[in-house]
Amino acid sequence: MEMLFENVFIIGTGLIGTSLALAMKSSGEIREIQGYDVNSEHVVKALELGGIDRIGQLKDIDACDLVVLAVPVEGAKDVLGRIFPFLKEGTVVTDVGSTKREIIKAFESLHRCMKDKNVNFIGGHPMAGSEKSGPDGAIQNLFKGKTYVLVRTPSCNDEMFEKFRVLVTKMDASPIEMDAELHDRIVSVTSHLPQVVSYILVQTLIDYAREDERYVSLVGSGFRDTTRLATSIPAVWIDIFKQNKDNLTDVLNHFQAQIEWFKGMIETERYEELNESVTKIVSFKEKL
Repeated sequence: MEMLFENVFIIGTGLIGTSLALAMKSSGEIREIQGYDVNSEHVVKALELGGIDRIGQLKDIDACDLVVLAVPVEGAKDVLGRIFPFLKEGTVVTDVGSTKREIIKAFESLHRCMKDKNVNFIGGHPMAGSEKSGPDGAIQNLFKGKTYVLVRTPSCNDEMFEKFRVLVTKMDASPIEMDAELHDRIVSVTSHLPQVVSYILVQTLIDYAREDERYVSLVGSGFRDTTRLATSIPAVWIDIFKQNKDNLTDVLNHFQAQIEWFKGMIETERYEELNESVTKIVSFKEKL
């Protein structure tokens, strides 16, 4: 039976990479999946979980028709440069990063230098994840019902783009095509800002707890829920902040203005007006 992709190579078998492998397996559209990770424990665990069929080496990448870079955003650029000369003609390469402009620029630079190399790069960002890390947190249905952003590069063959889009659909995700600039602008609000706010909320508690440890004893479910993201790996997020610095700065300026507005409402005791505003906020959130 003909499948969408015969041989898949996943670089990075952490939470997202292993979950992708499991989801691809369940799609019935993949013949074999190889996995590679600098962390040998991660790749062995991915094998034990049944996400990958065997542990591969980067030299094996020349036999694969789909390569997934499931590594942090800065690392993805480096890995792409290392593997690019060894990719076979027509290979589809994609990533899973939370920023898209930098990886697209990296690919286009490589493509200009090696014009005879026919590689189909598709920027990818599954809007799914967890504060957990590593393959132990991987689940097959992590992407079910979730938006999966696809960024088409000019050199990407239409047929190959469609094959990957169908694979995403077969994983029960909802693909949406978008350009890199718009993607990075939107996720600065919907993904990167919440991460910053979560970190800052915890830092605020730390500051107050230095004076009186009873602040910590009164932490309830509301604080825990709101700061769930604060356990995410710092190094991963620092790279994201670095790559989306301009958009994140803009949204932080807007958020700061909103905080000042809220504080002003309380200071001037405009509670009825505040109630009207919060009611609209609640209504919008319920629709989400």
